[in-house]
Amino acid sequence: LGGPSVHTDSPHAYFTTCLTVLLIPATLLFLQQTVLCHVLPKKEMTAAERLVSQQIKPPTISTFQVLYLPVFWLLRTAFWMSGPYFVPVYASKVLLAEGRMSIDGIFQAGFASAAILLPAVASTVSASYTDEKSGTIAAAVFYALGAASTQVSNLPLLLVGRGCGNIGTGLLGIMPEAWVSSEIQKTGADPYGRWLSSIFATAFAFDSIVAIIAGQVAAVAAERLGGPEGPFLVSPLFLAIAVVIIGLFWTDTDVPTDKDGGDKQADNSLSLQDAAKVFSSDKKVLLLGLVQCSFEAATYLFVLNQAQAIEGAVSAYFALDSGVPSGLVFACFMTATLLGSCIYGHLSELRYRLEGILSAAIIISAVALGAVGSLCSRESNLVGLSASFFLFEVMAGIAKPSLSCLRSKYLPIKERSILMTAFSTVFNLLVFVISLSNHLIGDAGVWWAASALLVFAFFGLLQLRRIARQEAIENAPRTWRRVRAKLESIARVMQIRRLVQGIAKQAEVEGVE
Repeated sequence: LGGPSVHTDSPHAYFTTCLTVLLIPATLLFLQQTVLCHVLPKKEMTAAERLVSQQIKPPTISTFQVLYLPVFWLLRTAFWMSGPYFVPVYASKVLLAEGRMSIDGIFQAGFASAAILLPAVASTVSASYTDEKSGTIAAAVFYALGAASTQVSNLPLLLVGRGCGNIGTGLLGIMPEAWVSSEIQKTGADPYGRWLSSIFATAFAFDSIVAIIAGQVAAVAAERLGGPEGPFLVSPLFLAIAVVIIGLFWTDTDVPTDKDGGDKQADNSLSLQDAAKVFSSDKKVLLLGLVQCSFEAATYLFVLNQAQAIEGAVSAYFALDSGVPSGLVFACFMTATLLGSCIYGHLSELRYRLEGILSAAIIISAVALGAVGSLCSRESNLVGLSASFFLFEVMAGIAKPSLSCLRSKYLPIKERSILMTAFSTVFNLLVFVISLSNHLIGDAGVWWAASALLVFAFFGLLQLRRIARQEAIENAPRTWRRVRAKLESIARVMQIRRLVQGIAKQAEVEGVE
């Protein structure tokens, strides 16, 4: 990532070099975790590790994994296709070019709509947070409406469409995860959340690859279907495929009935008041929510402002008015995220605590965005700026699966969807307020605000770790009794298995049928 040279004498050559530098370690780590781990000799395990490794994934868990992951990746494909063209598609509108409304105004309207309407919409489409299957279908519909609205130049329709898009994005982050968590919990086959955490880790590990492929599909769509509007024409196709899979194969959430056959859905419906009760009764959930809101808000501020920062840095670095290769930059970001996901997988194998992994990722992210705030006002800052952005994306690749696993660990299953809706509402409100203050704090101020949010998340996570550690110490005797009982049960099963095998061998020797 050095200065100009014969190999980086244009923006395309520079970001190609960046992509190569990121791709080499990401590919090696990915292959090591997905292919080589089955080929290379494994290290010798302890007795406890052997007991864990002998546990076979229940068939019901495998079934829900097969049903969830393709839908998750299809929905994410539609989401990622808009990545490089999120800002350009609105910049191409004549009414915005004439100054009737700014791009920031469009985005602010979307975040405000999601902050105000998301709880009501989520409650309506998911039967008061009891039917995540319908909620996921509604999420795809809202997101498709947002994508379709980019094809028009009517200001009211653009505003409504942006609101639908933000609501759809919020629902996409809530309902599929709530569905798979609820269905697996109902089976009782994963009482400690081990398999659910594994599903989320797999989902996010391949999410970066999905994003890179989606970016290339979006580039082809933009080239052949009329510019930045092209990807938004294609993305609903992936949403439609996901909806078909959901409709055919996903199970409906059971709605309890009374003895007379009446519907008890009203007794099981949830509202924001239920979320407030959980927050007040469990500080860990409240702290996790603050951490997630702060991190997601910082991430969206990055998404909304990185293109402008890179464009200015490219112009200053190469001293010419050359276009930014948006697709290539997006591929660099997603490769960095893939590298982060692989690092997360490696750290998980080494059995580092989730809270510790996430703490390190968030504080490094805060430093990276703080560096962007210092660099964005300087000339010829492309190297430092791009390095900071790539570092943030690596940390985001670590943080996303960590947050998902922490949600499966701390959020109660019944209230999961309403709690995540509350998180999403607060995060939309944070982004709206900060983006609304952009003209007061300036571009550098936005980056410093994003960094401050991450610092706040870091201290919240430290407090979460302290409370969790204290509870673990208090519950240690009871936890040890449960673990010892489980180990004794496994030992008895293995002893019976050896006894049966011994009898079978003796019978075979004696010629007994």
